Order: sequence, then C-alpha cells, then structure tokens
Amino acid sequence: DPAKMFFFSDKRQVRALKVERARGFQYNLDGGTRPTDLRRADHLAKLRSWLEDEDTSLTAGKEQICVFGMGGVGKSTLARQFVTEVYREGGWEIVAFLHAGNLFPEYRELCEALKLQSKEQLKEMSDPDVRDALFAALREKAGQWLFVIDDVPTSEEERGLMQESKEGALYRFPWVDGRTLLTSRSSAWSEDGEGVAVGTFGEDEAVSWVVSRAKDWKGQEEDVQKFVKRLDCYPLALRQAVEYSVSVRLSSPLDYLADLDGSGERKWLEKLWKKYDSQK
Repeated sequence: DPAKMFFFSDKRQVRALKVERARGFQYNLDGGTRPTDLRRADHLAKLRSWLEDEDTSLTAGKEQICVFGMGGVGKSTLARQFVTEVYREGGWEIVAFLHAGNLFPEYRELCEALKLQSKEQLKEMSDPDVRDALFAALREKAGQWLFVIDDVPTSEEERGLMQESKEGALYRFPWVDGRTLLTSRSSAWSEDGEGVAVGTFGEDEAVSWVVSRAKDWKGQEEDVQKFVKRLDCYPLALRQAVEYSVSVRLSSPLDYLADLDGSGERKWLEKLWKKYDSQK
C-alpha cells in the first residue's frame, strides 16, 4: 500500500530523527537564544567538520580545536554562535561556554547544576577537589559533551600552569572524552598548530554585515564600502561604529566619516585603533 509505504520513506525518517534529538543541559548559552550577528560561514563550516569528524585533513581525530586571532576580530562571538547552533540541534548531553579566567567558579556552578554535589558540600570542597569531581563526571559521559573555553592564555608559562600544576584549572582535563573548542590570541592550543584562524572581514562581508545592522544605509553600498575601508574591515571597530551611528540615527555612513575626521571628537575610537595597531 503506497500510503503505508510513505511512513517508511526517507523524508519521514529524517523528520523523526530531528524530533528525537533532544536538547541536553546547557551552561552560559543565554538559554540557547543569544542573537548572533557576526556569521562567518567558512569558519562555521570548519568547526562543523571538526565536530562531525568529516574532514580528516583538518581534524585528524582530534578532540580539541582552537579558534585564534588578534583581539576584537570575533573569536568569542564565533565560538558562542557555533555551540548555540549545536545546542539547538540537540544530541549532546552537556554543552557549556566557559571563561578561562573564571574556570573554578564556573566549575562550582556546573557541579551544582549537574547535581554532582550539593551547595553545602561544595562550600567544604577546595577548588581542585571541585575540578576533579567535574572532570570525573565528564569522563563518565565520554562522547556526550561539548565545551568552549574562551580566551585561554597565550604565554607558554601560563599554559603550563593551567595544565601541569596540580592547582591548575585544566590539570588532567579530560580532553579525549569529549569535544573542546578553545579561543585564544595564539594558535599554540591547537594540536600541531591546526585550528581556525579568524581575521578581519572581507570587504563584501563587511558591507553586508553593516547594511544588515544599519537599516537606513541600505541602498548606500558605495558609501558603506568607504566606511568599512576606513575602519580596515575590523569587526570590533565596525560594531562600535555601527552601534553609535544607529543610536544617534546617522542617515549616511559619510556622516560618520565626517564625524570621525572631525575636530577631536570620538576619542574612544582613537584608543581602539592604537590597541588594534599594537596587535597587528
């Protein structure tokens, strides 16, 4: 009976599989609904290949990957966007976004949220004991968790302290038991130097992003191109410039450039450029 056979069709099975991929526990993803406006399709594709282990030339079976680049180019935004999309799709028991400078407090929150220990028990435990309890739980859930550790240090000494010292936040971290995405200004956290290098926008990408945020500038693409060139397509500078322009309702990107080149206004941007130039 064709009507009955349809129940077993490929389309029907795909829809069923999507329903069955339940969302697990998420930590620090803003409920999995955080808006992500700096979409970097090529970078997301590389991360997807790493996660699904489809591109062996990129991953070679590695359980960790590093998104790296200078400050302000959107590494953290990219990482958060990626894991938020993965979380929405379901299929992972734990998806978490952690900050390298705040790991021990976040470990405590995770242990409590996952009901590994009570709040009273955690108060009596040292930071290393809390870390060890969380890591033990992650080993038991091998292959079921995805972590982001944001803004890990760049110096070899700091990396060593985090991973080799018994007091370090990443001492005996269970790398091989899950998937871990790190962000850093250095590629040293990627095995064999592999990873995803994030730089400034391309001109077309920058123009598209600006127009998507500054709706009144739609149809002024030539002037927007001058705007993005003036800011070197640098994501942080573009974000702040667009936010300012929208807030004061500038009708044209040329108005912003006239302001930028004016008599001493917008000193904050000059400070930003000094910081940017120092990282080139």
